[in-house]
Amino acid sequence: MLIFRQLFDPQSSTYSYLLADHRINVDAFTGPDGPTRQVIHAKGIVVDGHVLLSTAAVIDPNKNKADFSLELPPEAADAFRRYTDEAIHGDATPDRRQELARELAQHGVVINDPVAGLPYISRAHDALIRGATSDLLISLSELVDPDITRRLIERADSGVNVVIQVRELDPESQRLLQDAIARGANLHYEDANTWQPRPHYNVIVADHSAAYVGTSYLWPTQRNMVHHGRSFESGVLLSGGAAASVHTQIAALHAQVHGEPPPPATGPAVERGDDDVSGGTPNPEAP
Repeated sequence: MLIFRQLFDPQSSTYSYLLADHRINVDAFTGPDGPTRQVIHAKGIVVDGHVLLSTAAVIDPNKNKADFSLELPPEAADAFRRYTDEAIHGDATPDRRQELARELAQHGVVINDPVAGLPYISRAHDALIRGATSDLLISLSELVDPDITRRLIERADSGVNVVIQVRELDPESQRLLQDAIARGANLHYEDANTWQPRPHYNVIVADHSAAYVGTSYLWPTQRNMVHHGRSFESGVLLSGGAAASVHTQIAALHAQVHGEPPPPATGPAVERGDDDVSGGTPNPEAP
């Protein structure tokens, strides 16, 4: 069993001892402190041939959170296991990491790898935002990137119905959104910081039919690998019924928070399926 995550909180030492008692090895990927410190923010579990990717911390004292977890189909799981073996635990060269990441992307699994400078998640974000024709849901922990905020406002001005639900927003993005809403832009913004359970996922859904679910916020430091990307992130691209189901589950959480009736289901709960991952989703390798 493999657990990978960033630093464990000292309060979680009891859990660490419990894992050790059951012969479960825990590697804490910390890196040296300083301005170039790399952080593994990705979250997942590999058990034999099975892989579960999640937005949830494996050990987290705060249980009142809303998260998504998805089991990868067999071929995607095999590709992810190869990546973790060679790139995370091994010493794969940047060229080899790029090969492994491309293989993952072909299966709808996207990563931002700061060692090799691979911004696959950032490309997927951009493709979803650009590609939406009617509806765009941005529901995530943090939007701290005024350039992305401007792009979302542009999409709203083009006629796309844009919904933004975030827990943290930088001051410039907040000003931009307030100005856009004041002039009647086709945009709705909600501060999700008071929601219970607290959203801990990062999701973008375009037209109820294509989605990203993963760990990456909309931060310049996570999106821009060239200049200051230091955070290893992971996520999946969903299409069809799986993407619609993610949208429905977030809508249900929104209704629960506001004491409203749940929305009608638009698809089954997120499950593995032949067309759930990769097929019909934005191409993260596109420029």
